[in-house]
Amino acid sequence: MKTSRRQLLIGATLVSATAPLLSTSFAAGAEPNVTPAEARAIAKEAYTYGFPLVDNYRIMFSYWVDKNSPEYKGPINTIQNTSRVYGPEDTAIQTPNSDTPYSFAWLDLRAEPMVLTLPAIEKGRYYSVQMIDAYTYNFDYLGTRTTGNDGGNFIVVGPNWNGHIPKGIKKVLRAEGGIADGQKALDQFRATLGGKSEDLFGTRAFLKNDYVRRAVGTQVGIGANSKEEALYPIYDKDASGQPLDGATGWPAPGSEDTELGVLMEPEVGHGEAEVYGRVQA
Repeated sequence: MKTSRRQLLIGATLVSATAPLLSTSFAAGAEPNVTPAEARAIAKEAYTYGFPLVDNYRIMFSYWVDKNSPEYKGPINTIQNTSRVYGPEDTAIQTPNSDTPYSFAWLDLRAEPMVLTLPAIEKGRYYSVQMIDAYTYNFDYLGTRTTGNDGGNFIVVGPNWNGHIPKGIKKVLRAEGGIADGQKALDQFRATLGGKSEDLFGTRAFLKNDYVRRAVGTQVGIGANSKEEALYPIYDKDASGQPLDGATGWPAPGSEDTELGVLMEPEVGHGEAEVYGRVQA
């Protein structure tokens, strides 16, 4: 059965809500240098800035991560088609069209771009491909109104990609905002610890609002324990001395298990560097 309109909704970059959007840094016992009114203004601005990221992550988790979700679509980087129109049971997205069959893909562009191939659509029919980034901005459109009905190959790239464009690509679609993998910063700090974890415990004053230190502590399972009550040695190598990086299986044969997590910080786009700097200051 033909449809009068088919819309392909692309979530072009992964999003994370785990990075702190609002932080303060001052010595223990010192008074903060902002007034209550300024703090309220900063908090309001941080909420406004961060809400799209958080809500988009909620949708991503329901559609592409949580296989137990009734609205789970499938793996990331694959196109999933919904052969019915949406009804009251579809609640992950607040206001989906109730007369539009959707196809979805959530693209992880951190490692490499993705090529989207659209078929030719017969003249007189309308279709659209909406490109949405982590901040829920529409950074591009494909379809009848913008690129016509002839179809073709289109490459979707992340904000910092500067690679070679293959032959046969009709257009480059660049997402303006995505995520940066903050795990690299955690791994770099973790490598300096020599397997010791005692400096990952402590109060906010002791840690001096060091979110990297706090995140590494969380990864190794410290949680809210104090160093007087718990000991968590860090296992970064297997029994043969090889890094526990998953290259030989997880956990590596003969090694102790360990815990991993991911802390991701949103890349800043759309001229938002100023506001992002203020809410982090």
